[in-house]
Amino acid sequence: YRAINLGQPLISRYITVTGEAVGRPRNLEVLMGTSMDDLLAACATDYDALGRLVMGGPMMGIALQRTDIPVIKTTNCLLAQRHEAIDQQAVMPCIRCGACADVCPINLLPQQLYWFSKFRDLDRVQEYNLFDCIECGCCSYVCPSHIPLVQYYRYAKGDIWIKEREKEKADLARQRHDARQQRLAREKAEREARRKRKKTAVAPGREKAKAARQGEINAAMARAEERRNSALEAAEKQRSEAAAEKREARKQEGKNEQD
Repeated sequence: YRAINLGQPLISRYITVTGEAVGRPRNLEVLMGTSMDDLLAACATDYDALGRLVMGGPMMGIALQRTDIPVIKTTNCLLAQRHEAIDQQAVMPCIRCGACADVCPINLLPQQLYWFSKFRDLDRVQEYNLFDCIECGCCSYVCPSHIPLVQYYRYAKGDIWIKEREKEKADLARQRHDARQQRLAREKAEREARRKRKKTAVAPGREKAKAARQGEINAAMARAEERRNSALEAAEKQRSEAAAEKREARKQEGKNEQD
């Protein structure tokens, strides 16, 4: 009614507070996050006689080690038991009587689930449909060896969930690594393609510039060769003129001697 007509979220729960250690058992509507201490105090709980506090019913409940735990959305009952009401019988080895299998409402094999959960054979325990277990507690209730079967199942489920989350994290990390490697390879290929395009675009201009420089060099070498040849011709002409003058001078000296 509150959610549909008033638009209110789930902010409170009706909780049954009962048990041998409770002075005034009753049903309370409490807000989420309310401490268990407040509930016990509101029901006149005898803390000195309190031996065990269970969140939930006597078969499917979870034993609490502290009383300062808040109310959550799955909290529906708080069972406060006296010391003398707690079954203190020791846990004995499984005798494979089959009583747990007879009372299982899902028709599972609790004894097999127990063995695989105890030895952490998580693959085999899933083959026997561990997650079909509704944790009703019937198997633990009828077990003559007083084995807390449901606790083993809960432990195995939690271990499986942890491993699945770790596997998901590893898969995600591997996917990110593969994506990074692909991105780096793609960026490298793109850089190489840009370098080739740039090289192709610059090559004609570079060839022209190289040809122009070579033409200038050839022209300079031709001019230098021309100047060298001109210098050699001038020097040769000077030598020829000097030799002719010497010959003319000797002829003149010969004539003078004859006279």
